[in-house]
Amino acid sequence: MDASNLIDSKNDTGQPGFRGHGADAGEGCIHAQTFETREAATLEVFEYIECFYNRIRIHSTLDWLSPEDFEKKYFDEIRSEAA
Repeated sequence: MDASNLIDSKNDTGQPGFRGHGADAGEGCIHAQTFETREAATLEVFEYIECFYNRIRIHSTLDWLSPEDFEKKYFDEIRSEAA
């Protein structure tokens, strides 16, 4: 295993590929998924982190809301105070 947390493996066709390793790599999203290239794996990890982990999942510091829901609630409160 190298520093990028990817394991060199063979895909179903016997061609070299890369697969994500570990629950921290997006369980259910990219876990045990085979990627044709390191770039494809990197893109998938980036999309998971930016599109789900950082935006949609709930955060204890945001009163158990997702950042999107927290922001919506905040601006709804600002609008109702201004009205």
